[in-house]
Amino acid sequence: SVEVNTAEELQASGVSHVSDVLLLQPGISGSRSGGPGQATQLYLRGAKPQHTLILVDGVRMNGQLDLNGYDLANLDLNSVERIEILKGPQSTLYGSDAMAGVINIITTKSKTPRRYIQREMGKYGTEYTTAGISSSTEKLAYTLSYSDYSNEGFSSLKNNEETDAIDNETFFARLDGALSKQTKGYVSLRYIDAIGHYDDSFGTSHSAYRYEKEQLITRFAVEHTITDTLRTQAGISYFDLERAEHSTYGVIEYLSDTLSYDLNITAQPNEKNTLLLGLEGHEDAYEFSASTGDLNNHAFLALWKHQPRSGTALSLSAREDHHSQFGNAFTYQSGLSHTLAKTDTRIYTSYGTGFKAPTSYQSYLNPTLEAEESEGWEIGFEQPFHDN
Repeated sequence: SVEVNTAEELQASGVSHVSDVLLLQPGISGSRSGGPGQATQLYLRGAKPQHTLILVDGVRMNGQLDLNGYDLANLDLNSVERIEILKGPQSTLYGSDAMAGVINIITTKSKTPRRYIQREMGKYGTEYTTAGISSSTEKLAYTLSYSDYSNEGFSSLKNNEETDAIDNETFFARLDGALSKQTKGYVSLRYIDAIGHYDDSFGTSHSAYRYEKEQLITRFAVEHTITDTLRTQAGISYFDLERAEHSTYGVIEYLSDTLSYDLNITAQPNEKNTLLLGLEGHEDAYEFSASTGDLNNHAFLALWKHQPRSGTALSLSAREDHHSQFGNAFTYQSGLSHTLAKTDTRIYTSYGTGFKAPTSYQSYLNPTLEAEESEGWEIGFEQPFHDN
């Protein structure tokens, strides 16, 4: 099951944050501990938040200190081109954390020159300002954007006059280039700086409770076409998260970073068959209070897609992961899809397995933890109506 939210649909939604768009999708529910800027988690097909992998341009966002999955509270829609939602176990292609599915957030690639400034104002002292510029030539294209979302907020506690304010700034830059007719690539960078106030868990009011969170998300990727039937893709990603919690008890700092790499080779010897071979890996580290930790994971994957005739597609994939903490994990997936030409009805079925490795912090708390495992299957059909 794949759902895609296009740029037109995102703009028409009338919301400002990625989490608000996702909560409008079927099969997704969520929770937020208060107003804007408060901790936000998603439940895909009823699974726990930490069982859904969040990607931004292919960068893994699930960190080593996230006990409840990646917090989407500070990710706004500015410079987001589309959002892809893959439901069901996807560990064969994406590895750990993809037990329930994958949400891939894809940023804007400049196609036409554009300059814009927008400002919105609303209730609870809400102010949302976005600005950007993009342009392109025959070989280069660039996009720069900035957004600032602020809200005076309201208290999550009953009978409490103190508000939980938020100030969220985002800077985004992307450069796409063609080195030759056969080689093209891009580099992207997103920096998020957020300050949010919140109420403590004891039901008391303290203005000192606030968080300061900085996130750096960057990726470099290149694609090279060797022949008409063979191409390679390679990428390096980096995600850094720094969070400081201020309370009446002092300041607690959390630091985590993930460095990832991926290399894929895709061969299409004929119209009926496609074969993908890939190598992936990531190095994770964290610092929290007096504890530190790190781990790594490296994997090999293979996918075969066969189209015996028009409208019918079969896919088989398998993956072997080697994790520094718990050892090896083998996952696999199969899918079959057929489209009836007369009615444009698509009938599909799939079965797959998934896993989630313990984070560095979880392993620090309990070194005997093992990986979680899952399996999932589905049967469904899609029928367009009224000119799709």
